Amino acid sequence: MTTQLIALSIALGVVNIVIAGAVVLNRLVARYSDRRYRRAVEQVRPIVLSAIAGDAVSLGVRSRIELLATGDLLAKYGRNLSGDGRVHVNELAERSGVIDALVRGSQSRRSWKRAACVYRLGDLGRNQAELLIVRLSDSDRRVRNAAARSLGKQRCTEGVRPIAYAFGRGTIARAVGAQALIDIGPPAADALARLLSSGPVLVQAGAAELLGRLGTVSHSSLLAEAMDHHDPEVRVAAVRALGRIGARSAAARILPVLGDPVPFVRSAAATALGALGSRDAIDALTVMAESDEYLPARAAAESAVLLGGRFPDPGPHLREAIRMSEVTA
Repeated sequence: MTTQLIALSIALGVVNIVIAGAVVLNRLVARYSDRRYRRAVEQVRPIVLSAIAGDAVSLGVRSRIELLATGDLLAKYGRNLSGDGRVHVNELAERSGVIDALVRGSQSRRSWKRAACVYRLGDLGRNQAELLIVRLSDSDRRVRNAAARSLGKQRCTEGVRPIAYAFGRGTIARAVGAQALIDIGPPAADALARLLSSGPVLVQAGAAELLGRLGTVSHSSLLAEAMDHHDPEVRVAAVRALGRIGARSAAARILPVLGDPVPFVRSAAATALGALGSRDAIDALTVMAESDEYLPARAAAESAVLLGGRFPDPGPHLREAIRMSEVTA
């Protein structure tokens, strides 16, 4: 029995020594890699800065660590540059082999690596629309979000339609999709206007919502037509978008929507009228606040109070809205 205990103690001691050795070795390797990376950054930085300034330079990337350092530096500077500086970053990324490495990485079996490479293509690449559009259908949401962002950073007009479809179907984060289309600019609004007229219902609703962020007064008529759509999701998105754009005729067009058969559409219309400052809607909002069901009645009461209405005998929703306005005043 004593012999067995001694053997067990020795075995445990050996295991502890092996684990401690592995930890120490891992730290030594990490420190060595970090020192190599820092040296590579210091070697590559002057060349990168000269290239961004427009000087003719030759960048001979000889190792993986130098390629990594070059990519990190170019991404750091590239995301803050535009014009000639951005063009020089793109050219250097292509000549140094960074873009080829990112394209290969975007096809990795590891989802985190695909996402990282696709994300960085937005800072360094150009004309990768086809690859990025394919990644919008990736099985991992992080990769899809990175692809939408990079399409926006590269201002790929070909990406407007697939981004709008992904936005409408909820396969990418709404904030990411909206920002990508904002980055693409005016061409995105024109493409969204076409999708609002034809496309699946969810895509039409998404296009209407995005037009509220990207559109101009010229899109008001199209959004007004969408408020008559057979699907309430499209109607509510169009109402919110028209209220956000704030055209002069918007209030008159939204006022009839207070009679929509769907409660959340009526709520959106009431909120939009308050945001537009339409005092002509006070009477209709007051009636709605006194007679409608909870959600639209509350929205109507808040808008009526916001517009400065006077209520001799207010109901419960109006009284609550009045109290809230006094608290926040």
